[in-house]
This record gives sequence, structure tokens and C-alpha cells, in this order.
Amino acid sequence: MPRKKHQYETSVKELALNYVVQFPGSFPTEIAKDLNINKTNVMIALKDFEESNILKSIFANGHKNYFESDEKEILKYLPDAPENAQTAIVDYLSKHPNAHFVKMSEDLEKMFGIKINSPTLYWYLMLLENEGIVSSTDDTTRYSIPSASTE
Repeated sequence: MPRKKHQYETSVKELALNYVVQFPGSFPTEIAKDLNINKTNVMIALKDFEESNILKSIFANGHKNYFESDEKEILKYLPDAPENAQTAIVDYLSKHPNAHFVKMSEDLEKMFGIKINSPTLYWYLMLLENEGIVSSTDDTTRYSIPSASTE
């Protein structure tokens, strides 16, 4: 039997979707807290988007993290942040090989003024890894630039 669609404010769905578009890799508790809306409504909205193939999720670091289904599409919605963030990540990793991604998240704000939460940073790192720009350890918690890690 298909899941019954819940009736709740459309604005909650729009807010949740816009948050995931702006901060890929976000999880329901984080979204609800930052937007000051009910976590259950956020979870319902995200599940509806996932069932409609608008969003996808992965379970990582103890949370169900949400992303747009088409990773390339997200670049249309994010102004300059992806390029600046990716450049800052590569610059950081060139100076700090084998960096832990949680520490990297903290350091990027201090060093470059770029605030990226851990799930969003993880998403950027996955994109950079898919492009062969960075590499990760087996447990995907530490990252390096392949040429920097062999020096």
C-alpha cells in the first residue's frame, strides 16, 4: 500500500528543499533546528522529495544526509559558493595532507572565512574525489591531494 501523503504547509517543503539545495548533505535535525520548524514535518517533506526522485539520501556519520538527485544540477542553484569552497578545500589539503574532514570544516572558516558544515563538506569532498582531485582513506574521514600525499 503506498504511503499516504501528509498535508502540511507547502512552505515547509519549500524551506526544506531550499535548505538541502543550499547545504547539500544536510540532515533533518540540522534543517529543523536551523529553520526553526518541526523535525517531523521536515522528515516527511524530505521523504516525499526522495520518493519523487528530487532528493536522494545516504546514511553517513550517523545521519541520513540529503542531496539533490542530480549532483550536477545543484551547481545551478548555488551562486559562487561551490567554486570558492572547492578552491579553499584544495588549497587547504595542499597544506594539510591527510586532513580529517571535521577538522577541515572548522579550519576552513578560520582560514578562508568559508563556513561549511560537515555534511556539506563531505559532499564537496565526494565530488572532488569523483573528479580525481582528492583521495580519501578507506574510512573516508581523511583526505589528501594525491600528489601532496606522496611528497
